[in-house]
Amino acid sequence: MHKILFLVQLPPPVHGAAIMNEIVVHSKLIGEHFESRHVDIGASDKLEDIGRFSPSKLPGVARTLTRIIRELFVFRPQIVYLTLAPSGFAFYRDVLFVSFIRLFRPELVLHLHGKGIRQGAEKSRLFRWLASRLFKHSHVIFLSERLRSDAAGFRTRSSYVVNNGFPDDPVPLSAAPHDPPELLYLSNFVRTKGVLDLIDALRIVAQTHSRFHVKLVGRPVDISMDALEEYVREKGLESKVSVLGPRYGGEKVGLLKDADIFILPSYNEAFPLSVLEAMKFGLPVISTIEGGIPDMIDAGRDGLLFPKRDVDALAREIVFLLDHPEERRSIGEAARKKFLARFTVSVFERNLLQVFRQICASS
Repeated sequence: MHKILFLVQLPPPVHGAAIMNEIVVHSKLIGEHFESRHVDIGASDKLEDIGRFSPSKLPGVARTLTRIIRELFVFRPQIVYLTLAPSGFAFYRDVLFVSFIRLFRPELVLHLHGKGIRQGAEKSRLFRWLASRLFKHSHVIFLSERLRSDAAGFRTRSSYVVNNGFPDDPVPLSAAPHDPPELLYLSNFVRTKGVLDLIDALRIVAQTHSRFHVKLVGRPVDISMDALEEYVREKGLESKVSVLGPRYGGEKVGLLKDADIFILPSYNEAFPLSVLEAMKFGLPVISTIEGGIPDMIDAGRDGLLFPKRDVDALAREIVFLLDHPEERRSIGEAARKKFLARFTVSVFERNLLQVFRQICASS
């Protein structure tokens, strides 16, 4: 049986890549075909610290590198799978790890869960040179076809697309539209997630529509709950918008079940799990033409898309769904069908296993 060493960031903190890494590490399907071990390479306890340099992280990086080298000596994997950080201090940390990994000559698989390679290469010659060397001798996995463009111009040994997946356990679906309609934002309170744009758009919507309610759900990161509530008051929306903070487990399930529309107006995304979760619950999704989102959503069929930071366009999409409850229902049903066909964890595991088997066969 071939061996894989997984070098991944695991929760905490909880974010999309860490959730997917946990699925990979504990996959029974992959475990049936490969013997595996893993090293948690995460160096941050908080979301806002991910990718940032701090001298306090250096001892942890040294300990992680020691663990990696020990596993390479003892375990002797044929494949080393690394969730590559595409930017920041973590990118240079991963380059350091790879320089030692290559001494053992395994097949190196780089899985990109975010964007930043193109931007880093444009800003820094050193970054561009390192990325070029990194990709040239590696197998690279992208989250969607559109996200290949982030590494355009860099040669790879081989490249693949494996969409993220979300657990497909049974969920309670909303049986009927609510009156007034319930709109849901479910993500961290981060400026680049577009939560302030959503509030601006809702002010426009409120000029012509009085019957709707919005719940803002998430953990404060670079926007506090107090600041968000103050912004809602400034826009005169306190009777229509509730800032709830983070919700987990059954509370989160209840919010998704009771929603009529899901909105993620993000500026910076790769392949957001929150959109997959909304599709799982049969919700029509309004989101941006950003990252891999257009590969997740066929605009007008199983969701609605608008240009990022275009508040007027976002308001128009919200108004459309408020005015057309039958469209809300049909779009939500199409979204759930697509989720079950393409975006479950079982589909993700099968696709990733196929990549590993192809790499072993070709090597």
